[in-house]
Amino acid sequence: MKWVEELSPRLTIPVRIEPEARVDPSLQDQIRRKDYPDDIEDAMLELVADRTLRFKLLRRKHISKEDLVRRVSSSSDHKGFTIWFLDNRLEVEAAPSSELYKKLEGLMAGKVPRAKQGVKPGNWVLPMRGEESEITIRILIEFSQLLSGVKAGI
Repeated sequence: MKWVEELSPRLTIPVRIEPEARVDPSLQDQIRRKDYPDDIEDAMLELVADRTLRFKLLRRKHISKEDLVRRVSSSSDHKGFTIWFLDNRLEVEAAPSSELYKKLEGLMAGKVPRAKQGVKPGNWVLPMRGEESEITIRILIEFSQLLSGVKAGI
């Protein structure tokens, strides 16, 4: 077993290795292309992998093809809410009549600022960089846990 201990430092990978994007990129591929910090990317990919949620591509006249915008809904909440995956932040568009939005809003209240400018003033803004990104990670993980019925342990 001593040989395992000797090899251990050399077996660590210094940089994260991402899978190659497909010809027809999935939402996970598109999120990876945003080059978010690894912790944020992991939390977002976990949320996107939640089988109770649907992430439908949103097309509107004012949305360019480069923008990553999805309508998040579920079988119990068809209305859902809109999330904008931007380079330096996520913006969540208000959808007061959505149960999913109310759950997310409960986690963000008092912790996350509203946009003064950007996609739409009044959207919730989840920062992707800097010290504030810890709040984003915590909210994404807690939202995933809330949806799956797991008690938050953060």
